[in-house]
Amino acid sequence: MKLLLAAVFLALFVGCSKQENAAPTEGSSHAEATADLPGIDARTNRLSRKEFFARIYVPAYEQVGKKDPRWDEAAKAYLNILAAEAGEEEHNHDAEHEKVIQAAREKVIASGCKDPLVRYMILRQTRDPWRAHEEGTNDWVQVAHELDGSGYHQYWKFFSYKRAAQALKSGSPRTNSPAVVHYRSETSTRLVQLVKDYTLPASVMYEAVNSWINEDLSSAKNLREWTYQQIEPAMMQGWGDRVEPHIIRGAFNIKYAWDARGGGWASTVPEDGWEKMRERLGIARRSLSAAWAIEPQETIARQMLSVELGDSQGRPAMEMWFNRAMQVNPASYEACEAKLYWLMPKWHGSREDVIAFGRECLTNKNGNVPLILQEGHRQLATWHEQSGKGKKDDYWKLPGVWEDCKASFEAFFANNPDGIGWRHNYALAAYKCEKWNDLRKQIKLLGPVNYSYFGGKEAFDEMVRKAEEMGRE
Repeated sequence: MKLLLAAVFLALFVGCSKQENAAPTEGSSHAEATADLPGIDARTNRLSRKEFFARIYVPAYEQVGKKDPRWDEAAKAYLNILAAEAGEEEHNHDAEHEKVIQAAREKVIASGCKDPLVRYMILRQTRDPWRAHEEGTNDWVQVAHELDGSGYHQYWKFFSYKRAAQALKSGSPRTNSPAVVHYRSETSTRLVQLVKDYTLPASVMYEAVNSWINEDLSSAKNLREWTYQQIEPAMMQGWGDRVEPHIIRGAFNIKYAWDARGGGWASTVPEDGWEKMRERLGIARRSLSAAWAIEPQETIARQMLSVELGDSQGRPAMEMWFNRAMQVNPASYEACEAKLYWLMPKWHGSREDVIAFGRECLTNKNGNVPLILQEGHRQLATWHEQSGKGKKDDYWKLPGVWEDCKASFEAFFANNPDGIGWRHNYALAAYKCEKWNDLRKQIKLLGPVNYSYFGGKEAFDEMVRKAEEMGRE
């Protein structure tokens, strides 16, 4: 605990340059900021992914690394392997490749290498920052400071601070400690600097910006807004001819729109909240449409389904984007789930619409798509109670609900016999529907039990006891 407290003290001592709850800086709107940008001259200096990572590993170590004859060869061999792997657009490595990496890593560990980049990469391969304990958290914090004080590329400084922030957040998942606020703010500052490097491959820029703004800062809305406002002009200037910045811009403005609306019932949203939501979703719509025109991708169509949810242009528009997503990826459960949500009674459809679509999904033999029908009933059960129609538990006993759920699971397992984890969902649905024969069957097929899914071991044992006690159907 002492080490973790030291990290918190460091954050307070250094100060937080941008509080997560502070008001964002004033400036022009996002649309105005990028409306009349000049031509993208920076594209001529853009490196390929292979070229970029070839530069920031071994050559960087040779120029600015903490070198020593005791570990130089082992360090360079290790970094060479990692550079080649990072430079690939897709990673499809087998067990033999993993053994090669492990052998190189163990050799450099044994050498006692103290170079911060090498130490950071070892942490990345052996520790999950989101599951860091006290000692692990301080390892992430220490290596971030060492990389920040080195001559290594800004890419490493951004990602090392990001991992340190994640590690600190893992110790306070429900609240943000002063250290979390500080390291998140410092990460954003380093991202602003990173995006000014127009030699970055578009995929590298996307991985850095999108993961931080639209994932890590998902709930830190003020810091998310500040960060995006700082990077948008440079991002569009450097990569505006590519699909990636338009996807980022669209995803950001969707979250930004919901920030304005809030999460309450429609009747609680003030008029200016609706106005800001419509404006921001309009920006998202234009950005994602531009992205689709550059390079059609599933993620673009799925994001547009989110736009249609909050700013619907009618069912034909929603269906168009849904069909586009499924044409790119017929196994897109996420696209099906987005359409399902659009069809919910609290949005733009009805219970009948949800069930009809779920039954359509039974004919799709790709991936998890057949499970959409039971997911629809799960969401309808919640809506049943929210809309005052009755208790959630009562919904599961309504006519046809179990037949649909069973058909959904059976269709899934017919094509995915090894998807054993979904047996938990099957068993819980049978329990809620009080279908004891089916429940007893699924209990035997569960494999290793994830008790937390059922509410803990006691709740699971109670379910098993009740299944055994109830008469045969």
